[in-house]
Amino acid sequence: MKTFAKEIVAKATNGTIDENSLEFRRMVFGIEVIISELSKFTMYGIIFALLGRFWEYVFAVAVLAPLRVYMGGYHAKTYWGCFAATLSTFFIVLYLPELFTLNIIAIVGITIVGLGAICWLAPVDTANIPIRDLKVRRRSKIRAFVVFSIWGVVSVLLNFSEFTLNLWGNMYIHFNQYHADVASLTMLITTLLLPIGILNERVIASKKSSNI
Repeated sequence: MKTFAKEIVAKATNGTIDENSLEFRRMVFGIEVIISELSKFTMYGIIFALLGRFWEYVFAVAVLAPLRVYMGGYHAKTYWGCFAATLSTFFIVLYLPELFTLNIIAIVGITIVGLGAICWLAPVDTANIPIRDLKVRRRSKIRAFVVFSIWGVVSVLLNFSEFTLNLWGNMYIHFNQYHADVASLTMLITTLLLPIGILNERVIASKKSSNI
């Protein structure tokens, strides 16, 4: 994948950027991430389409994606480790609401705890993608807070009411309590991934220091 990403960057820049430069390496890494994420989410989409849960999956992605981008958190070391962890997350948030529903107290509680965690911990970066610029960190924290708040409000509203969205023609999506639970469980998992991510980075750092 890295070789393919290098070829894309080299062609896009017409060879004007040195392959050993930091700028070139950053561009290659960005292309790698895009290819990796597109391939994973495409496979997830196929899996849940076969299971008859495609639109529910799309809703879960709409909640998860922006929260993970701005909050950060735990990241698996390998492609397939990340694939399995994210797939497990989707199975949890899409199927757990069939076993029980969250009441308004639980939904509000998840939202408040999550917002507190964002203020205290987010964004949680990694050694591979460090966020050293304080302005960028502050911007990510604010955006994470806003997005989390919006989904918290949406979850509360769906807990009390439901509505139908017309996509096109005769295709409709019905939003109800189930979607409130999906959103809330996704918010809960992204919140838990913050301290887990911090602990994971500390373990990695301690291992590196012990090997020196």
